[in-house]
Amino acid sequence: MKRRIISIFMSVIVLINIIVPVYASAADVADNNSSVYIGNGYVVYYDVKSSWGNNQNIEIKNIGSETISNWALKYDAHGEISGLWNGIAYSSETQYIIKNAGYNYEIQPDQEVNFGYCVTGEGLEIPKVFEICSQRTDKAENEYIVSLNVTNDWGNGFTGEIKIQNLSAEPIEAWRLNFDTNFTIEDIWNARLVSAEANSYSIANDITTTPIAANETKTFGFKASKENGVTAEISNCIVNGVTINENFESLKFLETGLVLTAFAQYN
Repeated sequence: MKRRIISIFMSVIVLINIIVPVYASAADVADNNSSVYIGNGYVVYYDVKSSWGNNQNIEIKNIGSETISNWALKYDAHGEISGLWNGIAYSSETQYIIKNAGYNYEIQPDQEVNFGYCVTGEGLEIPKVFEICSQRTDKAENEYIVSLNVTNDWGNGFTGEIKIQNLSAEPIEAWRLNFDTNFTIEDIWNARLVSAEANSYSIANDITTTPIAANETKTFGFKASKENGVTAEISNCIVNGVTINENFESLKFLETGLVLTAFAQYN
């Protein structure tokens, strides 16, 4: 009977730990060196590799169904970051945005990326809250030019290339082009087919064609079929990209409903 009561008590404790969020505080740093934060479609694993060197390793895993493009992670590091690898840092005092390094700009579903750094300062603590702060936004019509060039036409089919010229002062990162056509795309290179419905297409960059720097042009090619005598055309072109929200004021999160579990792993 006593053993059964202990078993029930332990089950209740486990259930409480699952339901109730646990946050690492400044007082816990000496005893806790890892944390897990569950966001909307992603999980952040934060791990202090060595307390003497303040080496931090962060892993972002995509648990959603959509690719996370041009990722950037916003949080309060509670110290000054140095020696960053696999990322680019924007900072405002101890609040940071760590952005992808270019070659690791995408996180496919059920995949992860890692970055790390050293952190120094007084009153160090494990970050409580993280935010993926990249967002897809349409570019203004006067900020780009999209053009089609037919490279070989054999009547009922052709090969061509589509050029996207960036007229703005900012790079277009993780771009996507939506457009209508009077032909059917059968193959594509230097880009990826996101969706196709009737003759409406959504095409995204691949690693070789992002970003499109200011005043730069990127090109992808394709093979398509069409009716004999028809001149290939594209219309209703819309270009969008993934931008980074650098507004540090949005770091003032409500903690309700956020989950962070701290683990004691120091020896």
